[in-house]
Amino acid sequence: MQSLLASDPSFDFRMARNGENRAATAVVWQTGTMRGDFELYGCALHVGFMKQKLNSFEWPYISIVACDANGSPRCVAEGIACVERNDAYIFAVKAMLEMAPGRFCDKELAIF
Repeated sequence: MQSLLASDPSFDFRMARNGENRAATAVVWQTGTMRGDFELYGCALHVGFMKQKLNSFEWPYISIVACDANGSPRCVAEGIACVERNDAYIFAVKAMLEMAPGRFCDKELAIF
């Protein structure tokens, strides 16, 4: 993730770590295109986890999606988490908001 951040200034990510041994429990990333879509269309978001063999640890895949003006889905952030729990959902949404500080000014946000 650090090398992606170094090679693309619009890329950003957040990592959650547990309090005991600081092991990673989730990571959420956002590209510049994702951030732009969130800033334009991010009034209603759909957050989902999918647990399939998408990575070598079989951690659930996180997807945060908004719909554009034509009703087409736009991925505005994605990541992986070690387990599907409420705190992982909360972390994913908070991380996305931190990575797009210009978006959350006067606009309301609905999450499904």
